[in-house]
Amino acid sequence: MKESFKRLVRASLLTVGVLTISANTAYAKEEISKFEIVQEENKYIDVNQAIKEDQVQARLMEMPIAEELRILEAYELTIGEEFIGNFEDSQEVIQEIRDMVEKLLYDNQLDYDLIPEIRLEKKSVLKDEITDIKDLRYKVLYQEKIEETIKIDQDIKIDDFISKYSIDKDEFIKLNELEEKSEILKKDMEVKVYEFTPKILVRQIEEKSHVKKIAFKTRKVKTDKLYIGESKVSQEGISGREKINTKYIYENGDLAKKYVESKEILRKKQDKIILIGNKERPKGMATNSFIKPTVGRYTSLFEYRWGSFHTGVDIANGMGTSIVASDGGRVIAAGWNSYGLGNHVKIDHGNGYVTLYGHMVGVDVKVGDRVDQGEHIGRMGSTGFSTGPHVHFEVIKDGVKLNPLNFIK
Repeated sequence: MKESFKRLVRASLLTVGVLTISANTAYAKEEISKFEIVQEENKYIDVNQAIKEDQVQARLMEMPIAEELRILEAYELTIGEEFIGNFEDSQEVIQEIRDMVEKLLYDNQLDYDLIPEIRLEKKSVLKDEITDIKDLRYKVLYQEKIEETIKIDQDIKIDDFISKYSIDKDEFIKLNELEEKSEILKKDMEVKVYEFTPKILVRQIEEKSHVKKIAFKTRKVKTDKLYIGESKVSQEGISGREKINTKYIYENGDLAKKYVESKEILRKKQDKIILIGNKERPKGMATNSFIKPTVGRYTSLFEYRWGSFHTGVDIANGMGTSIVASDGGRVIAAGWNSYGLGNHVKIDHGNGYVTLYGHMVGVDVKVGDRVDQGEHIGRMGSTGFSTGPHVHFEVIKDGVKLNPLNFIK
């Protein structure tokens, strides 16, 4: 049988070398069948050793054997444990695989691993066992072929289009029944291509690092060292910085997995701490801020008017509208003012500031009283030099009159 002949020839390759043989397969079969492997006491006769004898070797060299049984040196390609084929030119195989791999890379600047292992081993084989290099792509790279229809979104050369797919030009033209000399695919054409599932896996690992800002928190802490309504920043907030190292794993050009490999604190965050007063505030204690002393509209501002400078602001409303202390303090004047303010009130806030309220119709506090911020002190009127019900309001710091609108709205 031809197959038994092949087996015997394969067994003799290591000693016989390349046989230059030609036709007459029947004669060869008959002669080779004389040399059989026989079992004797659970041992095998080494055919390789047997054919070393001059007579046997000379007889083999004289035999006319079919061309298809010519023995050649080739390179056996395997992927993992799977035999792919025997190829005459190892460099062609390497280049073909390199071209395949490049199409499956995510980034050609990154190193990559091939899974499973791809091996080339030099061997002597029969001529009819040689695999055509043209078939390598489909034997190695693809284990499943799926036909897909794609609509062309703009005119494109066939060569450019098929470069994205694993199909050669002749096969593409035949599959789509195009003219042999076709070069351009027109917009809106629908063409068929093959999509394949790769048999090899190209894995790339990319490592990236970035610095992330760690926001600080603001914590409010009550304290008896401050009065109710007071607050103080005891510690400023500082954002932290964290270096995050991430690994991205790409398989055949697609992101398969990513994960944070490590983190490194470059700077710890520091929370902002605000102390909130929890201590009862004494009657009439200043808050060190001012509020509008009444409800109404501004009719005169801190500016020149009628040939002189107006040293406060006028807020107008209906007769009897309540007027309140702009901040807590001690009343140092209450009653009539003969210099045009009519009924008025002055409050010393104990921090260098004094506020003044004029033209009241009624004064409801007396000198020495301690009042809190927002506490009622009198009623709006039009006493003194006045053209209608309003309150004249002043803010004085260490004897200097300031623009009230720098303190209130």
